[in-house]
Amino acid sequence: IEQLPFASETFDLVYSGGVFDSSVYRQDQERMLSEIERVLKPGGVYSSWYSRRMDVPVPEHFEHLGGSEDAQGLHIYRKK
Repeated sequence: IEQLPFASETFDLVYSGGVFDSSVYRQDQERMLSEIERVLKPGGVYSSWYSRRMDVPVPEHFEHLGGSEDAQGLHIYRKK
């Protein structure tokens, strides 16, 4: 997920589940978010389920559309 094998602005939707759990995975979370942003089309939606709080905040180029009120659970974002 740090280097997705897809062209920029390929997808309308990206979903991830639990990949930002730093107690399990050791990837660079900022790089992961950058790659998700890169492959999303403008206005594309990123939906993610977090089992724990992410170590980095979601970048400003994502608008939070809804989901869980706390750090855990489902979150939905739109690429600005």
